[in-house]
Amino acid sequence: MTYQYTWEPNNWSKYYSEAPEIHAYFKGIVDKYNLLKYIKLRHRIDHAEWNDETSKWRIKITNLADNSTREEECDVFVNGGGILKYLANLFDRVSTGANKATVIGSGLT
Repeated sequence: MTYQYTWEPNNWSKYYSEAPEIHAYFKGIVDKYNLLKYIKLRHRIDHAEWNDETSKWRIKITNLADNSTREEECDVFVNGGGILKYLANLFDRVSTGANKATVIGSGLT
């Protein structure tokens, strides 16, 4: 139940919903509020640096679709990546063979 915004409740199919249902919920939010114009997928933040003189963040960004790079400035920079995203990608590359692997408490779905 913690997968939702308080202002946009959802009737989940089970208490611990699985990735496809959570993904559909957030995609529905993006569609309903026309947020895709503010979201950049398949981009990587290469560098972020605070500039005291301009009171802005200077961000270096790579578009992974065409490998182009650009720099932008912003007033607020929120890092939405981190360890959970890294771990989610890690499981696509790691083979456990005949062994079982369990991840507890990471928030991965």
